[in-house]
Amino acid sequence: MTRLLEAISFGRFSSKPQERGDSYKRQQEAYNRVCLRYSHRCTPSERYVFGSFFGVGESGLHARHNGKGGSLKRLIDLMGAGVIRAGEVCMVVEAFDRLSRMQPDLAVGLLSELVRGGCPVVVDSPDLWIDPEDLGGHKFILIAAMVQLAHSESLQKSARAREQWAAARKKGGSGAARKLPY
Repeated sequence: MTRLLEAISFGRFSSKPQERGDSYKRQQEAYNRVCLRYSHRCTPSERYVFGSFFGVGESGLHARHNGKGGSLKRLIDLMGAGVIRAGEVCMVVEAFDRLSRMQPDLAVGLLSELVRGGCPVVVDSPDLWIDPEDLGGHKFILIAAMVQLAHSESLQKSARAREQWAAARKKGGSGAARKLPY
């Protein structure tokens, strides 16, 4: 019998106000779905329960989650130190945009580093289990499209937010908006 991998969750959201929404719960539900769907390959981590590597206010576009003090950086550092052992774990994310919204080449590099380092990445939506051979196989086309989409969506959101801030400043006349207009 093949040994089950320890499923470690990674999640994040970009801004503190999102704490009031359902992002955390939605990502937890995605983790639970993946663990159930792939129960023949992985089991929920008992050492690192859901939320152990969850970034609040960590931008995926600006890679704050993978910078000093970031939740993904912490996970990668534990893997690098051998505390979390390659070949014994997989990383579960709700969607590619939780892992990264960085420029597509950087996002693919990050994904490749994790997977080739012995940590398959498992995505709830779309349903993908990514092993090293998938980085050069047919799944790679979907991976490339998804990281491009995540990056493009982030750029659009950023541009919309700048426009809304500018409109709010213009309307308010004080040069500063009281809060984001969305």
